[in-house]
Amino acid sequence: PASQSWGGGGGAAMSQLFRLSVDNRTGAVRAELAQTFPTLSARDVEHVSINGTSYLMFAQQDAPTSPLYRWSRDRRRFELQQRVPTQGATRLGAFLPGANGTDSYMLVAQKGDAVVC
Repeated sequence: PASQSWGGGGGAAMSQLFRLSVDNRTGAVRAELAQTFPTLSARDVEHVSINGTSYLMFAQQDAPTSPLYRWSRDRRRFELQQRVPTQGATRLGAFLPGANGTDSYMLVAQKGDAVVC
């Protein structure tokens, strides 16, 4: 899958997704707020594309779960898919280990004891 990661931090916040557009005439880039996500001490966010569908997962250090969102083509926004049990999640990494591309994985780095899903 195509993936991208960012590391950050903080307490309760509304993490933001911006839609970027480029003016073809001037080349200027414009950022427009597209969606917000309630997060708690988000330390990382990972984007992964699986079979043409985009997913976002936030690593929440101070929450018992980390939210996984799925892109809705009909609503043109990300919708909560699952709250993944995590403990002190600090980093995420998405990958495809095999050549067949049928399995996708999200690696979660955690502080303290790991939680089994």
